[in-house]
Amino acid sequence: MFGFRVRNYEIAKPFTPLQNTITNKERITLSRNWTLVDSIKLREYLPASYPNGVYFDVYFDRNNETLNTFTTDYSTLTEIALQAILKAPRWLRPPLQLRLKSIPEDKQDLWGNLILNTNDPYVDEIAFSIATLSPAYLMSNLANPEVLLTNAVNIYLNDMFLDYAEVVDYGTSDTDEDYYTTVRYWKMNENGEFEQVEIPKEIYYWYIAHPKITDEIPAFIDPDILEYDHTANIVDASEGYFWRDYIFNHTFNDTLNLRDMMAGCQYVWDGIGCHYPGGDWFAQPISPYGDSLDYAIHRMTKWINGDMEFTSPGDRPHQPVRIAKKGMGRCGEYADLNAAVARTLLIPITSISNWFNIWDHTFSELWLEDWEHYESYHWEWGTTFYDTYDFYAISPYEIRSDGFLTTVTDHYVDFSTLNISVLDENDRPIDGGKVNLYVQRPDEGIRQTMVGYTDNNGLVTFKVSDSFDYYARAETWIGNAPFTGTALLVTSAVAGETYDLALNVSNSMPENSYTLVEPPDDNSEDFKVVIEFQVPQYAVQGEIEHDDIDGIAYNKTYARIIENGTVDFFVMEKPFLLRKTQTATVMNSTFPTMTHVINPQFIKGTVKLYQYSAATENDEIPNNNDFQLSNFPNPFVNSTTISFELSAEQNEQKTISIYNIKGQKIRTLECINRADAKATKSLSHIIWDGKDEFGKSVESGIYFYQMKFGDTIIRKKMIKFGG
Repeated sequence: MFGFRVRNYEIAKPFTPLQNTITNKERITLSRNWTLVDSIKLREYLPASYPNGVYFDVYFDRNNETLNTFTTDYSTLTEIALQAILKAPRWLRPPLQLRLKSIPEDKQDLWGNLILNTNDPYVDEIAFSIATLSPAYLMSNLANPEVLLTNAVNIYLNDMFLDYAEVVDYGTSDTDEDYYTTVRYWKMNENGEFEQVEIPKEIYYWYIAHPKITDEIPAFIDPDILEYDHTANIVDASEGYFWRDYIFNHTFNDTLNLRDMMAGCQYVWDGIGCHYPGGDWFAQPISPYGDSLDYAIHRMTKWINGDMEFTSPGDRPHQPVRIAKKGMGRCGEYADLNAAVARTLLIPITSISNWFNIWDHTFSELWLEDWEHYESYHWEWGTTFYDTYDFYAISPYEIRSDGFLTTVTDHYVDFSTLNISVLDENDRPIDGGKVNLYVQRPDEGIRQTMVGYTDNNGLVTFKVSDSFDYYARAETWIGNAPFTGTALLVTSAVAGETYDLALNVSNSMPENSYTLVEPPDDNSEDFKVVIEFQVPQYAVQGEIEHDDIDGIAYNKTYARIIENGTVDFFVMEKPFLLRKTQTATVMNSTFPTMTHVINPQFIKGTVKLYQYSAATENDEIPNNNDFQLSNFPNPFVNSTTISFELSAEQNEQKTISIYNIKGQKIRTLECINRADAKATKSLSHIIWDGKDEFGKSVESGIYFYQMKFGDTIIRKKMIKFGG
């Protein structure tokens, strides 16, 4: 395929990338005369809905002396999804919530039930898979929850046969909210001594535990069905195999069995990299270690070469099960099989590629305390090489399992850095814009080499091969830049240089319209509202470029999580969203996401209502700061989940009482705290099904729920719709 010559183009302007500004306020210290009487905890991904934004309001209702909420985010979570999120590790809950909110309620229940019905130690692997697989997959009829369970179970089953590696679980879903899993493996150091390496948990989940490699659909596969459309060989579990089981346990070519080949292997590798000595491109060079099978990467590569032949008649499968059975392929099939075999053997691996218009080649990288190049059909002994990178492999990129692309040029050659800011006509950043990067080949026209999506500051960064001319085009929800064609970024990029450039869209981002006024005088010591919040992360969402799932294009997305998000925050004397339904409201706090077009922001905050007490120094005032109580959804229709967080020493049975607006107790719920001796706090929950003690559904209206232990009582309000 030939590129196209550049004739007329715009030139990107110089621009210093914007930086996040985080405002830190001092915490408010209250005197002992202020008693906490109500609070609302917010742990929520708020979508940035173009063009009007999304709001989350918290307001004080003086009639009932309580806090209440209202949100314009209509993407709701089912009760099962909420319970599943609470069972997942705390560090995984925000992205899991974001993913479940993006799919219909029946699919939320399908995948939520998978988490709830799974026992340790498989819960975190399954929850991570659900949080990072695309909405298109999770909504597809081709998706099977049993695939994720099979994937997780076989990680632990395979571990039983591997002497050089061990799966390590830190905590469980019942004992530690921050539980996680990783792998330790043995290597040989430069002194010939064995050392154990613990893989970082992020590397473990993304590059060992994830059920998807690149563009294939995670599924059970019939290896005897040809894969021309990449879906015809997807079958039920009873009729097919998942790659982590099939590759490890089945025998190929009558004698080739991976599990048997790995028996007795004591270490992963010895840390010595190999250089390709030249010669025939596909020739197998002589190993500097002879024909030894001492370490795992060597045995793995011998197995791959024993199974595969470099040719591609007939179908070009993406599914590792079909590739292994067919036993032949080119670089794409080899790379997919490399990844499946290495992950089956608990060795982290990822896939590297160039855009097919640039250099039609795909290969692998192994994580060996750093990312190292690996190609099984080049290096029979299966280790790494350095400084032999092909000149025409311009700006290679990693294809992460969720579809996110990252340039890895810096792993191989001298590189230049392109910082591209996408701005509106007033130089305000546009988030979530797609940036297409092009390169001028020396022998042809320009060709596309990468894509990226802008962060909150409108920024996307590429690390590119030096000496080439680069162009770009931005596509956003408010317009494109340039309007037609491409814009020149740099001519003959210089190694080591950073180019800060901007593309402007001829349109404006939405703005918040408000008038800043002085706060009204408040001389009455009756109630005080304290608001504390952070935006610890946000998600840059982009469309997956390599995926076998067709259709549902808008939901075929990944979500790249970035630290330190931003939201707008206002405190108003009177609300403007709910004037018809609110009375006697003296304060309204709003978290809108108007300044973002695409990227959702995760808010972690608490709104607390205090009441003034004239108690003397000798009077005891209950301190309710030791635990939190909240429910979601609120308002609700049929049922709501009541969550509470307590200190570890409060590990005893509790009750939650439900009252109607008249103060009559209508239901008592029993709940047990899940704290253990190691935890400082624990989170638990219980569901109220909207029924009284006689099993009758209560009428719509205002209800209160109350928790008590010792002399401490905390009460919250909720609203039920429907009878």
